[in-house]
Parts: sequence; C-alpha cells; structure tokens
Amino acid sequence: MLNLEKLGYLYYKLHLKLHNTNAEREKELDSFLFSNPNIIYKNKSIGNTDYEIDINVENPMKLRLLIKKIKDKFFDILQDYVILYYLKEHKYVLFPS
Repeated sequence: MLNLEKLGYLYYKLHLKLHNTNAEREKELDSFLFSNPNIIYKNKSIGNTDYEIDINVENPMKLRLLIKKIKDKFFDILQDYVILYYLKEHKYVLFPS
C-alpha cells in the first residue's frame, strides 16, 4: 500500500446524493467518474447517499475544480454532496504472517 501523502497527494471521500435520475444519466456519471484519473474508487451505496467516491489530489483547489465539473455536468441530478478529508489512512493487516 502506497503512502500517497509522501507523494504529495491528499485523500478525500466525496458522497453524492442524487435525485430525478435515470439509467442513462447514471451511466454518464459512472463514465465520467471512471475516466477521471484522480478518482481511485467509486461505490454505489445504499442509504443516505448514492455514491461514495475516493479521490486523491495534489491540493484542495484541484478537488474544488473536480467538484465544479461534477456540478456543472450533472446539475440536473445532483441534489447534494459531502466532502470528507482523511488526515491519515491506516494500513490494516488482516492476516499477519
């Protein structure tokens, strides 16, 4: 597991809440998220938010630009979003040798 902090990256999670969506618009959103190199993982979730996205960026401004692109492109289905900043990501060893 790489320590991205040492490489100069910040780790964020972005939770998206959607509304009035359809299969075509969700497919467009999936494609957009998949094509962005700063998005390292996305998960469609059940519960309070619809998507949970893991993002690595060099600075907060790059995160803001990414969110602006999402808001501009998907303004019709994006209801709300929450940004979570992770100060440190811990390494877990599930099966120690």
